[in-house]
Amino acid sequence: MTPKRFDETSGEEPGSICSEKSCQLAPLYEKAAERLGCAFLDAGVKVQVSGIDGTHMDEIAHFTMATAVMSRIRQLFQPEKEKR
Repeated sequence: MTPKRFDETSGEEPGSICSEKSCQLAPLYEKAAERLGCAFLDAGVKVQVSGIDGTHMDEIAHFTMATAVMSRIRQLFQPEKEKR
């Protein structure tokens, strides 16, 4: 699972290395998961950080993340005939 992405309100300067680098992680994690035969979830497309500081998740984002993880786990473990 990739980490959530930081945004421009993270206290860094616009275009900061944090927000730029966090956006580049998903493809790297996905390639590593594929290479290792692991499941993958891009948290960055599922949740957004709080507009307050651009780094942390609020209550809704935590719920959204938990729901996405639960959904992915169910998808991975459901019998083949149910996946169709």
